[in-house]
Amino acid sequence: MKSLTDLAVVALTLGCGHLAGAAAVVDAAASSATECQNLYQKFIASYFSVNERLTPSCVVSPSNTKDVAEIVGLLSKNSCQFAVKSGGHGIMTGSSNIIEGVTIDLRGMRSVSLNQENKTATVQPGAKWLEVYNYLSPLGYAIPGGRAGLVGVGGSQNNLGIITKFDFVAFRQSDLWGGTATYGSKTVPEQIKAFVEFTKNLKNDPYGSLIFVWSYFPSIPKASDRIVILNLYEYTANITGPVTTYPPPFKGFTPDSPIGPPIVDTLRVDNLSSLTGELNSPPELR
Repeated sequence: MKSLTDLAVVALTLGCGHLAGAAAVVDAAASSATECQNLYQKFIASYFSVNERLTPSCVVSPSNTKDVAEIVGLLSKNSCQFAVKSGGHGIMTGSSNIIEGVTIDLRGMRSVSLNQENKTATVQPGAKWLEVYNYLSPLGYAIPGGRAGLVGVGGSQNNLGIITKFDFVAFRQSDLWGGTATYGSKTVPEQIKAFVEFTKNLKNDPYGSLIFVWSYFPSIPKASDRIVILNLYEYTANITGPVTTYPPPFKGFTPDSPIGPPIVDTLRVDNLSSLTGELNSPPELR
């Protein structure tokens, strides 16, 4: 969107009017009603959670800070309810979408750049973390961010206004150890004990990170096998030795521990982009 055209003003006004069936997408790529409808449906489907696949009366896609200012000004002038979407990864209804209002989709603002002299990474809010890491990893840099690649940089639960640019302090980052290990439900008691010990000792080695996920798969025939434990490991310090060597924080989860070996795993030494890209749930699990 180059600027707020007459089409944008009309569509935004429709969105503020809460008119039944008034669904529109304001985007430079849309030149017909059919294209608008296709973009609208694609937009709804882009949300991570079905809880957020709501039906706004209008979706507007800014491409720069000036667009954002004009859009917010017009919406405020008309006392219009609106939501703001970055990556659309939130799971709570209304966290980044709205019914019968206007949703501002920031995906048109997703540039990433790095100034290696002052070690500053500049990221627009519509970028997803995987896009950020894909840009920085080949340069040997990283910034603090999300573990799952599909999470948006600019998500704020509609509470903090619209930030159109973030400046991060970048740091050097080599490949790291991590991945996902899958275990059966019989390991639950040992998993809990190991997780408690991991949490107690984290202050002694802050490079370790663990997401402990209990998943339920109703499609598995045997009821006792439907609960599956997924441990998402990550260790950001440089390590030496074979890939099968678990870093110190995870000694309670090693194959020779009471938990035993995982059913299957993806543990490896790899770049940040690869490890975060792995953590994307399929649509049927959302």
